[in-house]
Amino acid sequence: MSGGINPTTPQLKAVKNFIDAYLTRDVKNVEPLISKDFKFQTFPKITEHPDEAKDAHFERYGPILTSLTKLEITYHEVIEAPGKVIFHATADIVTADGTELDYDSLVILTLVEEDGVLKIADFKDFSDPEKRTRVHALAQKAK
Repeated sequence: MSGGINPTTPQLKAVKNFIDAYLTRDVKNVEPLISKDFKFQTFPKITEHPDEAKDAHFERYGPILTSLTKLEITYHEVIEAPGKVIFHATADIVTADGTELDYDSLVILTLVEEDGVLKIADFKDFSDPEKRTRVHALAQKAK
């Protein structure tokens, strides 16, 4: 599957809304779509990227997102299971200093119903730790 997520089910619609909000690069658009107990995890584990709860995640990723001049995602495969959406995607990223990066990732999202709405409760990102560290370093430099 190339391009976006086809929102044919409530879970896929919730994930599409979440990803679309991330693509705006404004965390204020993302916050209403995640659960109060949201957790972000990266794999393989490295000390520069600890597991993060909601507030810590936005404190770290908010400046990174806003520092990017381009963030486009291509989905290669999307798999849905009860309470989960799993996808393989590539992000095409350009940082404020013009550095171009591609970021390949396998993501597992866990969804929960909160106040009658499906929200993202857990975000597991399986990606190359060297590229992840490079994106973070370039974004911090751009701040």
